[in-house]
Amino acid sequence: MENASVEFDPVSLRPTYRLLMGVPGSSNAFYISKRLGLSQEIIDNAGEMLTQEHLHMEDVLQNLEGERRQYEIQNKEIEALRIESEKIKQELLHKKTELDKRRNELLRKAREEADEVYRKSRREAEEIMKELRTMKKEFDVEKMNTLAEEARKKLAKSYDFANAPAPEGKQLSKGIAKPGQIVYLLSIAQNGTIVEINGDNVVVQIGAMKTSVPMKKCLLVREPKIEGISGASKMRKGYAHDLFVAKNESAPTEIDVRGMTVEEAIPVIDKVLDDAMLAGAERIRIIHGKGTGMLRVGLNGYLSGHRAVKSTEIAPSNEGGTGATIVFLAK
Repeated sequence: MENASVEFDPVSLRPTYRLLMGVPGSSNAFYISKRLGLSQEIIDNAGEMLTQEHLHMEDVLQNLEGERRQYEIQNKEIEALRIESEKIKQELLHKKTELDKRRNELLRKAREEADEVYRKSRREAEEIMKELRTMKKEFDVEKMNTLAEEARKKLAKSYDFANAPAPEGKQLSKGIAKPGQIVYLLSIAQNGTIVEINGDNVVVQIGAMKTSVPMKKCLLVREPKIEGISGASKMRKGYAHDLFVAKNESAPTEIDVRGMTVEEAIPVIDKVLDDAMLAGAERIRIIHGKGTGMLRVGLNGYLSGHRAVKSTEIAPSNEGGTGATIVFLAK
């Protein structure tokens, strides 16, 4: 046997017709009678006939009913919060799933793009290596040297040596060398003035440049005294001829050959090397660009056998990196 009661709403004084199992119910006779219009006096008289024990029991049951209702309201609120939390949880799970899918898709695309970049770079690298191997097979150092020699001859012809035939003077020696004398340098076919004597060498001034030269590579140029002719129009004879005095301006220390072929760049570089050697420069910078690297490889191959070149190296990053080559000149 189990207690049961029918829920009664004390506010509306109406039954809710909800069966509560296991919950004892209080007597609502007085409330119902009042609602039905029974005289309050009769209701009060009936209440006075109840024992204290019965009244106490009614109070307990009503208090329990009130607490039950309060707990039920709280339970409903808790349940509503639980349902809302579950809903939020499901929404978050859904969003997480969507984010995971999107992340995986982005990672997949990134991997595909990276693979494509790798494959493309590898193809380009293989093509460059193939070209370099072909260049290595076809590269002819002797041919490059021949081209360079021809270029030097062509450049030499561009100078006006009409008034500078090689003199027939005697070789300079310690006994006759004096500061202030004009000598002819056989190695560069130019005139210079002795400014210092240093053992078997002399320091010669050529324009703005000074260079130390062995005496055996110098010819003495003397000017004969011819009466009746002004110093400005004196003619040289015997050992002396009219000599070409070079205007040695500041030699360039770098050259840009981007856009040229190896064959086109060689004579240009040779001219710069010659000027730099005359000026006493220690190095020059050749700007050839990066591109496929064919121009750089071709020029480095040529420079490796050049008489004026001591060594070469890739330029530091602040001077062009792999797009330029530093050439150190031989002394």
